[in-house]
This record gives sequence, C-alpha cells and structure tokens, in this order.
Amino acid sequence: YDLIFCNPPYIPRPIGIGQDHYEDNPYEGVGLLVHLIQNSGLNLNEGGRFLTNVSSLSRSITDDIIGAAPVDVREIDRMTVPLKVGSVLNNKSWKNYLLDGRGLMREGHDGWEYWHDISILEVKPNE
Repeated sequence: YDLIFCNPPYIPRPIGIGQDHYEDNPYEGVGLLVHLIQNSGLNLNEGGRFLTNVSSLSRSITDDIIGAAPVDVREIDRMTVPLKVGSVLNNKSWKNYLLDGRGLMREGHDGWEYWHDISILEVKPNE
C-alpha cells in the first residue's frame, strides 16, 4: 500500500483486569497498533507511509516498539482530548492504573473530568 491510515485501539489494560497481557484483546489495548508499526515495512510500498493516532495512555509501550522497529516517525500534530470510554472510567482499578503515571490526567473542565494527549504520527519504514 502507498498509505495506511488507522485509528486503532490505544488504551492499555493492566495485567489482571480481564487479561494477562496488553496484546490479549484485539478490540482493546495496543496489539493492533504494535502489529502495524512492526510490520509497516511488509505492508507498505517503497515511499509508503502509515498514519495513526497514539495516546499518551500507551506511549510507554508504543515508544519502545517504535524505538525497536526499523521505522522513521514524525509527529504531525498533538492535542489534548477528553477520555470518553465508559468501560475504563467506570472501572476503578483500570482508571487508577492509567492515572498512575500513564498519561491520564484528571482536569475537570468543559464537561469532562479525565483527559489524555493524542499524537498523530507518520510512520515510514527505513529505506
């Protein structure tokens, strides 16, 4: 492909809350994002690029994956947005996990209590 654009799941789950590892559920966590980053060279034509969003909630995982993958990454944009995922916000253990230095910010304003940063990244395989 010349271009892959994806808005993947990006909220990691702590071990012990419904799964044993961050890759266990393709509908939650960061498994799809990790797969697309690691395999971008297999999926993209020469000069192709992968555009995606990455949350501050998963940067501790994705930054390590990006650092180990044969890719060049450029941040196109960054914004702070409210977290609107009820299954996270209504689960005290999961919410506390994300508040504990993992990028979830408690800053009640504009009708929302919890916020995180979203970065839009351009990923290109090393050539």
